[in-house]
Amino acid sequence: HHAPEFIYVISGEMTYSINGRKAILPAGSGIMVNSGHLHFGYSAKRTDAVFICLIVNPILLSVNAYFEERYVRPVLENAGLPYLFLSPQQSWQKEMLDCVGKIYDLSLSGERFLEIQQLLLSLWNNLFHHTTSKSFSPKKKNADLLSVKSMVSFIHQNYAQKVSLTQIAAAGNVCKSKCCTLFKTYLSRT
Repeated sequence: HHAPEFIYVISGEMTYSINGRKAILPAGSGIMVNSGHLHFGYSAKRTDAVFICLIVNPILLSVNAYFEERYVRPVLENAGLPYLFLSPQQSWQKEMLDCVGKIYDLSLSGERFLEIQQLLLSLWNNLFHHTTSKSFSPKKKNADLLSVKSMVSFIHQNYAQKVSLTQIAAAGNVCKSKCCTLFKTYLSRT
């Protein structure tokens, strides 16, 4: 999806894979996965984990074109920010985790949209000021990652049908061998 995702682990532990890299998230910690990156979470120890998942549609942050250009795109298009581990030991990251928790709590009570918007902007303000510089270089397209996304999308679209490795590889515009290598690299699956 094309929206950043914030995960806050309340209890237990989860492993999060981002573009084939793994991060271990103990209770109290979290992660922000930037838009357009292949990611999934799971329990490597096969134990329960309770967590909050907040997906922030950039439209909620883009008050106008200037705001989007100045404050939203520099984060979303930051090539050096595929993800950010959020530690409760770092005060600004703890503030971000607290915002995620408060947004979740307010969402359960309903009709608190103005407070939720205020917290979203506070969350984004922290992220923006700690991860961007005045000049940024937009993300470069990763051909392998684009192929994996195309193949995964093909599988999702044809889930109810029998599909072959040849069809999956063709969806990513790669050979069968490259398809297997990419799935192993990015998804730890063959």
